[in-house]
Amino acid sequence: MKLELIECQPTPVFAKQAALSQGVQFGFEGGTAHKVGSRYYVFTTESFAEPKTAASRLALYVSDNATSFSRHSTVLEPQGDWRQPATYWTPWSPMVVFDQAADRWSLVYVHYVRKPGSDQPYNMTGRMARLTSATPGRAGIVGPWVSAGWIDLPEDKPDPWEGSCKIVSFFPYQAADGRWWGFYGSNNAPEFIPPQDLPQEGSTMKFWVGLARSSDNTLSGRWDRQTALNPVLMDPDFMENPVVTRLQNDLFICVYDGGNTHSLSYAFSRDGVHWDKEQVLPIPQAPTWLKAVRTPLGLIDEADGTYTIFFTAFDGVNPEGIVPHWHDGFGNLGRVRVRVAP
Repeated sequence: MKLELIECQPTPVFAKQAALSQGVQFGFEGGTAHKVGSRYYVFTTESFAEPKTAASRLALYVSDNATSFSRHSTVLEPQGDWRQPATYWTPWSPMVVFDQAADRWSLVYVHYVRKPGSDQPYNMTGRMARLTSATPGRAGIVGPWVSAGWIDLPEDKPDPWEGSCKIVSFFPYQAADGRWWGFYGSNNAPEFIPPQDLPQEGSTMKFWVGLARSSDNTLSGRWDRQTALNPVLMDPDFMENPVVTRLQNDLFICVYDGGNTHSLSYAFSRDGVHWDKEQVLPIPQAPTWLKAVRTPLGLIDEADGTYTIFFTAFDGVNPEGIVPHWHDGFGNLGRVRVRVAP
């Protein structure tokens, strides 16, 4: 079983520095996308100003045709000061899921704080938080959003593979057993990375994910690491921001940032717990604005045998040389259409 590419939109779905995006300076990264009725909803992180990567906010874009979007709203823009080491000021990775039992949408995101001892905002450590829509039903996907506290994934007993960044992403989903599971991400990035550095060839840095399970089968209770299953090595070196979509009762797909150039990473599962090895979907003759694929935002079922995947991508454009260089040009949002083939 594999994904087959039907088409890649030749132009960005939306781009940084455009009037549509209200002049987002550095671009977009990660998030999730949904279709409710005939309308598309894209939640993403805007790296909107300096300090780059620290000045971020969560935003919602909407479209009636998947190709032309408008900016609907700012979901979260903290009013903090990144210079204060204890301030959770920097939100990233808005993962939006519908909780059928609660009849509400939830938005899970990582809230970063500057690492202790670092005088730069680029070296961050994360903790997972949650918002919930004040409006019931699927129409509540536009909010308004209210705080639902922190994700209760205890920090005092991490798995050995987890690193100093702590938790950098969290995506909850219901597996075939009906229980809430979650992919959480961590990495072994060093305590300090000079902002002028670029990723080194042959680097041993690992970006991995693990599974957690809700103890009471809700999003608000304690989450228990499934250490016997962790880390989940679909890709042995790099796996970040996984998003799970249930395609059939007994078929799940996880799409994620696999550290590729012009291809999307994904894996299948029959139960949503045990996952096959990574596969990649090449994007041949990639458009010039797409220097490197970054993060797919999940699969959207178009009810005609095809699926839409929105993804963020690096454009590599940073003529002013603004640090940190290891995130040069978050860039724009792209779109591909795919089918699932035997």
